Amino acid sequence: MANLNEEELLRTPVEDEEMLDGNIEQLRQEVEGLGQRKANSLMEQDNGNEAAQGKGLQDLDAIAPAVLRHYAERRIRATSRNATIIGHSATTDGIDTSPLGLFFRCPGRHGQESDGYRYSCTIQEKTFKDVVPDAPEAIANLRFATIFGLARLLSIYEHERNEERKRFLMLDHRYFSISVTGAQKAFLFYKKFCDHMFRSLILHDGSSLCLPHDGGTGWPIEQLNQETNEAVRYAQANSWDEVNVKEPNTTLLILPDSFRAITAAFRENAYVERRLYSKLSEVSSWRDQSPGSVCW
Repeated sequence: MANLNEEELLRTPVEDEEMLDGNIEQLRQEVEGLGQRKANSLMEQDNGNEAAQGKGLQDLDAIAPAVLRHYAERRIRATSRNATIIGHSATTDGIDTSPLGLFFRCPGRHGQESDGYRYSCTIQEKTFKDVVPDAPEAIANLRFATIFGLARLLSIYEHERNEERKRFLMLDHRYFSISVTGAQKAFLFYKKFCDHMFRSLILHDGSSLCLPHDGGTGWPIEQLNQETNEAVRYAQANSWDEVNVKEPNTTLLILPDSFRAITAAFRENAYVERRLYSKLSEVSSWRDQSPGSVCW
């Protein structure tokens, strides 16, 4: 207290806030000038001037973290202006982009809406058996509320070999795992049975899409954005009628006949078939006859 003068002691909270705003504005102006100093610093660094580089780091350390964060967020917003944020308002052309998000939930409306389009969505009535007609009874009646939910089911179905584990993971809604192909097929299924998705795909101009959140998955938003954009492009160019959803094939392992002790070297696996060949002609015939993946 002994170091405070009378003027500082008599300042009101409002005056303190105004002074703080002034200091922040001054620091913000310093940040604005970092661009030019950064360019000069890079030129000096190329010439081997390490002293200039150290000074640039000191300039950053002298600025309040809150100010740097504000500046960084503004720069990020500026670089993202060409991307469309999914789930916010419609675009300037009046096109609703929310159905193009991984976490889109079809409202199931029927009839003509305010946009003049007549919707007749049936996606809410679908079960996994409608997606995969030959799905086992244990998982045939599973339902999905979002594109992500269907992508999750498809990804597990196509990649998990063990039937019991497959059923367990598909029933566990806390298990988040989707593949690119799973997302692509989910978008195509929604395209056929959800008119909201169909209309948005037809009107989409091809610009990059950004999700406003991670849907509670905890995944990096950049990864979700990438899968969303790849799936949207795929859905625009393809049809669900062309898709084939199937379980993973059995792997055929082909080895030369010198591996006669194969049972001792490789553990038995119901999803891997092993064969020994003495002539290359045998390999060719096995490959033609086997529907599974071949390793040799």
